[in-house]
Amino acid sequence: MKFADLVTGAQRDGWIAATVDIETIRRQAAAHGWSEIPIRRGDQPVSVLKPVQPDSAHPRSLSAQYGLGDQPLHTDGAHMARPPDIVVLVVSGPSQTPTRLWAYDRMTRRREDPPRTAFSHGMFLVHTGRDSFYAPVLAGGRWRYDPGCMTPCDARARQVDDYLAAQLASAWTWQWTQAGQLLVIDNRSVLHARAAVAHTVTSQRSRRSPAHCPFQAYLVCPSKWPLVTEFLPTPPVGPAGPVKSTAATRQLRDPDARDDDEEDFDEDDSP
Repeated sequence: MKFADLVTGAQRDGWIAATVDIETIRRQAAAHGWSEIPIRRGDQPVSVLKPVQPDSAHPRSLSAQYGLGDQPLHTDGAHMARPPDIVVLVVSGPSQTPTRLWAYDRMTRRREDPPRTAFSHGMFLVHTGRDSFYAPVLAGGRWRYDPGCMTPCDARARQVDDYLAAQLASAWTWQWTQAGQLLVIDNRSVLHARAAVAHTVTSQRSRRSPAHCPFQAYLVCPSKWPLVTEFLPTPPVGPAGPVKSTAATRQLRDPDARDDDEEDFDEDDSP
């Protein structure tokens, strides 16, 4: 299956599976004018993901908070001014640790659920490292959510935060049953999460080891992606009060602009 067909399928249904070599995907993505997005500055476009204990994880990653347990539903790159449109996950071998997928439009509405306006008007503080900005979970039909870097700031945002945390139990489960499986996710309409890492018992001293093969993650968005303002910059507070944030000001004009001193906020270490 070609990259263009995978993107069309993911944007139509939320996600789509195939068996395609990741390098083939990269070549086809470039040919169609898509830009690769390293999840951290200086990283390669294709990241290798594997579960780690909190003491071995990057301090700003989901693994540092959740370790080998269930990770929360999230979108990748929520800390970025311009999150990726598409996330591609590929596994090197069968894994007993599934990936969970959740889409708001597939859920049955309940009377006690937050109104849709809460998702677009509840404001979160998004931490990027040194800088931060305000953003709702839903803007222009695009989702942005990661409890690892987003803090609810008002009653509607807290309602949304609690609601999304509770949705993990009803998320759809994707099983990785063979090497080379590839999952393409529409990152702006579907939240995903790594389930708690499964363990197997080995014969040597009956040790329990993770039954989890490394994944590769590949994030892309169209090169001519239209600028849609989904956030508001927050001025940092200095000794004399608020001061102008040049990075936040530039982001409104150029979503890819970065302050030279800006720190990268890490993504989770496994899908």
